[in-house]
Amino acid sequence: MPQPLVVAAVLGTRGDLGPVAGFVQMRFIARGYAAALVSHSDLLDLAPAHLFSRRISLGTESTNSTRDAELSGLTQALLQSKADAIVFNLFALEAFSIAEKLQIPCLAVSTFFACDFGPPESFEMELAKTEFASWLFLPENVSWLTAVKHWMWRLFLDDHGSYREQVLELPPIPNFSLFKQPPSLVYLMEECLFNLTGVSPSQLPESVSIAGMFLEKAGRCVPSSNETVNSQIPELTAFLNSCQKKIIHIGFGSMDGLHPSIAKEQDTIIAIVHKIICSLQSNGIAAIWVISARNPYLLVQKVIASCSYHDILVVTGEISYCHLFNSGIVCGSLNHGGLGTATQVLQAGLKQVIAPFMFDQRKWGERLQHAGLGRVLSDSLEMVGNHELTDALEWLAGDMEMQGAIKLNLQQWQLQVNKNPADMNQELPTQSKNQK
Repeated sequence: MPQPLVVAAVLGTRGDLGPVAGFVQMRFIARGYAAALVSHSDLLDLAPAHLFSRRISLGTESTNSTRDAELSGLTQALLQSKADAIVFNLFALEAFSIAEKLQIPCLAVSTFFACDFGPPESFEMELAKTEFASWLFLPENVSWLTAVKHWMWRLFLDDHGSYREQVLELPPIPNFSLFKQPPSLVYLMEECLFNLTGVSPSQLPESVSIAGMFLEKAGRCVPSSNETVNSQIPELTAFLNSCQKKIIHIGFGSMDGLHPSIAKEQDTIIAIVHKIICSLQSNGIAAIWVISARNPYLLVQKVIASCSYHDILVVTGEISYCHLFNSGIVCGSLNHGGLGTATQVLQAGLKQVIAPFMFDQRKWGERLQHAGLGRVLSDSLEMVGNHELTDALEWLAGDMEMQGAIKLNLQQWQLQVNKNPADMNQELPTQSKNQK
């Protein structure tokens, strides 16, 4: 019997790929599936080669693509993939309709809280006008209605209807009555962090669950952290020998061009980098600044190299945050508020200052601040005042022994986020439709 193939369709950034890869490994590969990945060309090399037998490019880059180009690449890749099942993140929601076209099962995953980006106010009123509403609002179909309100509502918008009609030759509105049950949505985040949304897991629709983020656990990193970090950063030993200051981590994930909207505005990038350097210098703090190795982000490295403050070590490329944060080298993190980075900082029991750029980053920064786990800047790095940034970095590098409340809070959260992921022994989907 041939090995079944699951295809993971991942749109977004680096932070979206890692949790999906971990989920596919545990949920599918461990149960005998082969796996293929469909994603942006710049993310394919970051995917573990031992997990994915095929890595298929959309023909686009994660930080420089149009929606039309993404959909064209996604559609072609999935229709030709010969998949037996599809796993897709919510940025690739069209994969649901492609699975419907292929009549194969599918499963959705998300690294953000879907209700942070809910439907338009008029959605339910417009939905009630559709010919499908009489079925959807029946009491026995409440599982479908709750799933639609929670995350599937975008399937009913005009742009998705046009895609279904014009590209897939399907009816513009999905006919859920042909399906046995709603597809599952699995949140790839730690349950303790999910709870910060204010929604209890018990309040979620039956088809929605939380599975953990599948990041490298801190307990596995600590024994070899220093050795691993030194091997990943050859210049680190010399930097540590010459630096007597407290060291923080600076890194903005896929935002390390300081946001796609300003990535080509060199004067703005230079001003932001100088603002951060001045705040470091005012506090007498050193930094390990992790940036991408790709242009235009190397401008950040050039600006740092040209400044007179030499207590900044620039690291380009991919390093293990698990090992860096657990090495004892850095005392905190200035980051963009991506949930993966924020989770790894918490796993190490460190403080963090969130400098959000886009999407849900401010929401998570505010949630962490409300929980007493970090601070969030009141505005973008471009607009935030020098005094506020300087004050935030002073707090970040402050002695936690003098900040007893946050130390205790972080220790308690560190235990929670390092627990094993939720039980994954759920039944796998076996069919996409149950024709009546």
